[in-house]
Amino acid sequence: MKKLIIAILLLAVSATVSAQEKTKSHSKWKETKDGITYEMEASMTGVSTKNVEKPHITLNFAGDTKALTKVAFKGEELYVTIPVVKGGQNINVAPGFYKLKLTHEKLGEQDFDIELKKNDYKEIVLKVK
Repeated sequence: MKKLIIAILLLAVSATVSAQEKTKSHSKWKETKDGITYEMEASMTGVSTKNVEKPHITLNFAGDTKALTKVAFKGEELYVTIPVVKGGQNINVAPGFYKLKLTHEKLGEQDFDIELKKNDYKEIVLKVK
């Protein structure tokens, strides 16, 4: 009987774990101009759950963001400029392929690709040094 209960509990735990698909993506840009090194790094982590119908993104800014002149979220039929403020920006959009377009006064324009599927919940952290 104990073995049966343990087997049922293990099945329940494994079913819960398999309901979430973890994803991760990372990009880093670095350039030295006039003896000063500028760095920008974007990383994305997330899970796919059964609880969220529309994909959800939380975008967090960290570091010295004064050099960011523009941040835009771009999709096939969508182009939104995002205010650069420390703390989280929340974005809910339809599933699809998107780009986070980052414009840095020294590093220029950089793209960070994002694929969103139904039920995705992702966090993107943008660090500027």
